[in-house]
Amino acid sequence: MADSSEDPCDILRLYRRLEKGYDCVCGNRFNNSENLVNYPKLKLMLNRLGNKAISRYLGLNFNDLTYGFKCYKSNTLDRVGQLSSNGFDINLELFLRAYLKGASVSSVDVSWRERNSGVSKFKLFKECWLNGTTFIRVLWTTKKSFSKKSHGKVTG
Repeated sequence: MADSSEDPCDILRLYRRLEKGYDCVCGNRFNNSENLVNYPKLKLMLNRLGNKAISRYLGLNFNDLTYGFKCYKSNTLDRVGQLSSNGFDINLELFLRAYLKGASVSSVDVSWRERNSGVSKFKLFKECWLNGTTFIRVLWTTKKSFSKKSHGKVTG
């Protein structure tokens, strides 16, 4: 993101985990409340509900899959194919397509703080709707290839 919400030092932490052999590493804002500064309360509630539902359905123990602060190996991105999302929901679509094609995934706790200048283009209810429809669309279009045996390796 270009709004200074993330700590640049966390980029290196994601990359170091990627170097350990994972295909995708997800930033996780929600494991340490000290590292989450001024997150809007309604956004937090909707985020927690949506991410918990997605993670539970996929059998993952991740809690921030819609977050765009992720790191991928280039060959993983090559396997994903064409994406159809063109908004913030592209973060979820990219992760789902990689994971459902067998990418090994991990997560790293990161810091996040509310932007201190500028105006966000993020529209909460629109993005909730788009993430929900993206989740259904990706599962629907990959349902033939999705099984508990075919998706990626997961660690915390």
